[in-house]
Amino acid sequence: MTQSKAENFNNPDADDRTDGKATARKGAEAGAAALSDVRENVENVAKKGAAALDESGRSMLAVLQNLTDAYQQITRRNSERLSESLKELGTIKSPVELLQLQQKLMRETFENSMDDSKQIGEITLSVFTKAFEPLKKSIANAAQQGVPQR
Repeated sequence: MTQSKAENFNNPDADDRTDGKATARKGAEAGAAALSDVRENVENVAKKGAAALDESGRSMLAVLQNLTDAYQQITRRNSERLSESLKELGTIKSPVELLQLQQKLMRETFENSMDDSKQIGEITLSVFTKAFEPLKKSIANAAQQGVPQR
């Protein structure tokens, strides 16, 4: 009996070869199915990423327009302030008035520039927040879903 087991080991019969081929075929089919699933998952992630980038771009364009409008308003206000300051300089009658006006204008300029900087900073922060919100959501969704389990 030991001799027949040795013979079977060295010379497997046709059934054993058929079983091996079937097992290999099943393994290959399972591998192909797994690769197909991975491909579909990668395509879905890519589509969602592209959609998030598109939404980010659209959001960023709208907010950049707001930023441009804010800069235009600031420029308009500053030119109006400059005109008013020049008119005030024309009314000066003494060196004391000149010093007082100079101090007033420096204080107003500093306060206005701080207000303008704050406004631009808030809009700029809004630009980046709105622009990257869709991407942030997409990444959070992907992290929440994780890698599909089999």
